[in-house]
Amino acid sequence: MQRICIRSFFICLFLSPFALGETPQQDPIEPVINGIISNSELLNNISFEYSVEYRYSDPWRKKKEESRNSIFLTQNPVPVTISRSGIFVRETDAFKITSKVLADQLTLIDESVYSDGVKVTRIDPQSKTARTTPAKEFTRGDLSFFPDKYQNLFLDGRSIQDIYNSGKAVFSYLGQRVYDGVQCEVLEITHSLKTPKNAFTKDRVWIAPEKGYLIKHGISFKTDPSQPINSITTKFKEISDGIWNYSEVLFESFPLKNKEPDVIQHLKMNNIKVNQDISNEVFVPDLTGVSVVQPEP
Repeated sequence: MQRICIRSFFICLFLSPFALGETPQQDPIEPVINGIISNSELLNNISFEYSVEYRYSDPWRKKKEESRNSIFLTQNPVPVTISRSGIFVRETDAFKITSKVLADQLTLIDESVYSDGVKVTRIDPQSKTARTTPAKEFTRGDLSFFPDKYQNLFLDGRSIQDIYNSGKAVFSYLGQRVYDGVQCEVLEITHSLKTPKNAFTKDRVWIAPEKGYLIKHGISFKTDPSQPINSITTKFKEISDGIWNYSEVLFESFPLKNKEPDVIQHLKMNNIKVNQDISNEVFVPDLTGVSVVQPEP
């Protein structure tokens, strides 16, 4: 947001749009932020089938293996191929997720997680057990596989509003650009970090106004945008009249600072439905076959 000091105000008063009878130009950042918030508010609920493929570079796999083996004193290799699939349903604070993870063709995880907004129940059908925890103590960090987190790595309605209103980040408007055939508004957000050297990171995002203000592309970097920390590139579709959602999100991370990504996660969503009637029963845990229900330690 541009600010004009008192001294400059008097110098420029008679040259200002107000003195000339012109309408002052609107800050170009605000319509973009309002668009992001508006599209987010259109989605009262959503459900979809999802699959995520994970790929790691050989240097990164080797580094992870060395770290793991030094901690656990084992010789277990990091899997070459990992895939995750299931269904996802969300309505406000309630959600249901099923998740099946295959690592090198072997089942690593097969579970269901339910939340009615009050408590979260995690079911492992293999051990026939279920664990419960209060929803207020549960965070997305507890679900690293939360399948709608990828499109929100940079901006969603709630986070952009919080960041913009907090004053803890500096927003810059970089103009309009076409990315992969899609007309976009480009924002850059600088986040200051509390470190002795006053470090910072930046997010640069290409936002598509005609596609529900969704993110077409985004990168996070420290000083040079050509050397990103991580990035996302998306595809999206119009689910219903005027309501858009992501159909694919490609997440890439560069922990070893190579030109090629060391971590790739490719999310695909199918059978996407928004703003449909969802029965409360969907968020009630199915305890069929469960013999033990216990609280999280």
